Amino acid sequence: MDSVGSQILINAPQGQGMFDKNILERMGHLVTVCNGPATKLCPIFEEGGNCEKLDAVSGIVFEFELDRKRHRDLLLKYQETIRSGVPIRAVVLKGQQHIYAEALAGVEVWTRPPNVSELDEFSARVEAYERGLGH
Repeated sequence: MDSVGSQILINAPQGQGMFDKNILERMGHLVTVCNGPATKLCPIFEEGGNCEKLDAVSGIVFEFELDRKRHRDLLLKYQETIRSGVPIRAVVLKGQQHIYAEALAGVEVWTRPPNVSELDEFSARVEAYERGLGH
């Protein structure tokens, strides 16, 4: 499979994101789940900050709560930081795609947890992104 070695980052609250992780791993991706730092601010917000998990990422599934400003800021920071064209999907509550349209600009949205076929389609987008990079 072309996607072996593709890096996908899932941002999810503690204890969530495992369904997505298991499915995407079965599709051949290397998946990391980030629940956010336990005791401090995400390093991406520090002066000159960087997140090692983003360095080689080829896709992001963002499941954090957009009603929290810090989570919206994180999604915006990802969009500023990652390489152009990296597919980002955000799982939001119904209606949030309109309320937080600015933070979701350039991000594809799921208004419920993704099912297997939606994760398969996302996997294909990650693979297409990597092919475009010559991987």
